[in-house]
Amino acid sequence: AALSYEEVSGFVAHLAPMTDEQRSTLVGLETGREFTIHLGALLLERCLHAFRAESLRVSVRGWRHAIIEDDAYWSDSDA
Repeated sequence: AALSYEEVSGFVAHLAPMTDEQRSTLVGLETGREFTIHLGALLLERCLHAFRAESLRVSVRGWRHAIIEDDAYWSDSDA
């Protein structure tokens, strides 16, 4: 599965204003993650921005298995 920069930004915009209690009611969110999920989403958004990446591939095993994709950044054109 892939997430676009816009989708990640949307997650940040949705999660950031929520309280920890509100985030704790999100379906699929593991207990204890409500304290950090918005910060992780913000960090991911900033990384995508810094690398000028338009999207990333997300593994069903979790975000830590994701790969930032940007053909222009990762190309061998300078080799």
